[in-house]
Amino acid sequence: MRALAGEEIQHELMLIRNPGQPEGVWISVSSKPLLDQAGIQRGAVAIFRDVTAAERALRNHSPGLAQAAARATPSGSDWQAALEGLELYRGHYERLCRAMEQTADSVVITDRQSRIEYVNPAFEATSGYTAQEVLGRKPSLLHSGQHDKQFYEALWARLDAGEPWRATIVNRKKSGELYWSEQTISPMKDDAGRITHFVSVLKDITEQRKQREQEFYLQLASEVQQHLYGGADSAAGFDMAGITCPADLTGGDYFDTILHPDGRVTVAIGDVSGHGVGSALVMASTRAYIRAFTRSETDAASLLRNLNGALTADLNEGRFVTLMLIQVDPRTRSIEYAGAGHLPCYLLRDDGGVELVLGSTGPPLGLLADAKYATFRNFARQLYFTLNQ
Repeated sequence: MRALAGEEIQHELMLIRNPGQPEGVWISVSSKPLLDQAGIQRGAVAIFRDVTAAERALRNHSPGLAQAAARATPSGSDWQAALEGLELYRGHYERLCRAMEQTADSVVITDRQSRIEYVNPAFEATSGYTAQEVLGRKPSLLHSGQHDKQFYEALWARLDAGEPWRATIVNRKKSGELYWSEQTISPMKDDAGRITHFVSVLKDITEQRKQREQEFYLQLASEVQQHLYGGADSAAGFDMAGITCPADLTGGDYFDTILHPDGRVTVAIGDVSGHGVGSALVMASTRAYIRAFTRSETDAASLLRNLNGALTADLNEGRFVTLMLIQVDPRTRSIEYAGAGHLPCYLLRDDGGVELVLGSTGPPLGLLADAKYATFRNFARQLYFTLNQ
């Protein structure tokens, strides 16, 4: 009638009783005028929603407000106190309802026999089940099969003792997809201390777990990569050291020193296109190839050709490696080098001046199967060099 009179009503709370339901059913009613395209009122539309489960949960958690609401049935002339009590209870109830309806975490309320009486919209969005599909059923419809019988026995032992239960659990959506939840189940008790309901709050942490797992594997990959760098082998009469500081946990930067039985040492400095784990894997493969080929190949250009053939077969289109190989011979105080598309390195005199720029002698590795490379040699009475990227 109020809507027909032009009033818009939001979430009006009503208690309905009949002989078959002596405890009553709580109904939330919203209504508004129904207008035609010309703006003329032609009727009214009302939406009724059963909110009994949520109302009972409120009464169990807020006995003081429930008692105030009970006094809202006027007797004698105490109309004002009754109306104030009802208004206080209704305001608290509406705030609780809105919180349960709008929270991002799933909320499920079951009776003592674990039959679902209420789920909020977040549960529907997360699980894929609608409220109509789960009301009256048990939460076991979410079981993933990832937890054994003892897991659920421990759960119920704690709940039957009147204590809350908390754990990280794997559930199954309606689609069959598994998801991780941080779940808390709390017993709800009446004034006599008897358990009447259970309320469960589930927070979907699937994405957080995936992120943590990814961070764990990235950290592990970073540790493995740093171990691959190891310490620099030193040739007689030379001090050698190297370090790389990737922008991410892993990357494609590469340096290595390889000491040969005859006293020579091969210094390798390279970089893999791109960033992240993919580049780190290519770097590890490149390192393995270089260490294998240097056992049988002494010429830097020949080593690059062999390495290019292997990487061309391995790498996807667009992926490549730049590399500088410098072989130092302490016996003759000479170096020879070959570069595959890498930035220049520098041979410095003892006064700090540049003796020689070590530029590339061929294209990057992994792009052209028939790429050609040349080896350059340099002799110096005193040899000091710095390798820069």
